[in-house]
Amino acid sequence: MHSNVPHPVQWNLAPSRWISLNTDGAVCPSSRYARIGGLFCDSSGSWLHGFGRSVGITDAFSTELWAIYEGLLLAWKMGFEFVQVQSDCSKAISALKVNDAINSSFALVRSIIRLCQRGWVVDFVWISREANHVVDYLIKRISQSQFELVHFDSSPPDLAALLMRDIDGTPYCRSASN
Repeated sequence: MHSNVPHPVQWNLAPSRWISLNTDGAVCPSSRYARIGGLFCDSSGSWLHGFGRSVGITDAFSTELWAIYEGLLLAWKMGFEFVQVQSDCSKAISALKVNDAINSSFALVRSIIRLCQRGWVVDFVWISREANHVVDYLIKRISQSQFELVHFDSSPPDLAALLMRDIDGTPYCRSASN
């Protein structure tokens, strides 16, 4: 039996010396057009870089994997050595954490695992959807026809309040029935 008593949900900072890469994907139910995005923050929660783009017509699981893949490619290019990937897609995180993920039937999972085998440390962490609001909001700024990666070197002004809420640790409330 589920209780309707709300419990706090909040974003977690990456460990010291680590970069958090929050990723998300969104698929329009009617058109199936998908967009991805991500946000890099340092271990104090400060904005480092954001990105997003359209990936065309695909399913939700593939969209989440595309977001992680593009984020890791960018993290590698930016020279990050310790990256904690935070995603609200438990299916993607689970697929990437299994021992034989390199043998997955999903090409994107295999590609992500190959990226992780480079000279750096990558960790995958599931976070709740409420704790991923900033990236969700960032994705909505991307046009369905924007197939080139869009870079956000600084936080768009309208995201500042959401980002500060995450940094301050103010929890979001979620009822136990969600």
